[in-house]
Amino acid sequence: MLISAIPDSVDLIAREVREFMTNFDLVLTSGGIGPTHDDVTFEGVARAVGEETYTHPELLHVVETFFGFTSSDTTPDDPRLRLARVPQSCELVYGIDCFTGRQSFYPVVKVKNIYTLPGVPNLFRTGFGMIKRKSRLLNNVSSCF
Repeated sequence: MLISAIPDSVDLIAREVREFMTNFDLVLTSGGIGPTHDDVTFEGVARAVGEETYTHPELLHVVETFFGFTSSDTTPDDPRLRLARVPQSCELVYGIDCFTGRQSFYPVVKVKNIYTLPGVPNLFRTGFGMIKRKSRLLNNVSSCF
């Protein structure tokens, strides 16, 4: 196991993720997937795997529902839309929220062996709980943190 803390830089994220994804079976990122200008993890992960980001239709619907707007009523640079711009080959991993017992509203975004998790602690725990149930590599990991 190796932990790396890096700043909000697409190039640095891409380089570190590329290194980790080739040397480890599983890579978890934490933070940088929100709506602010410095949330660049999705872009960094996309670059690490040689892809661009795009607006995922299913995630766009989730974001529109959560924030109560439609993308046609806003501008393309609306920060909320950043939550729906993900690497092209991503898989959306839904699961049961371990705190509410209900289906998760926003999925964990997975690309190859990389899971992108939120940086907010309670959202990280929720996302980790969802992927823990789906990855045999995490079977022996305690999620009580």
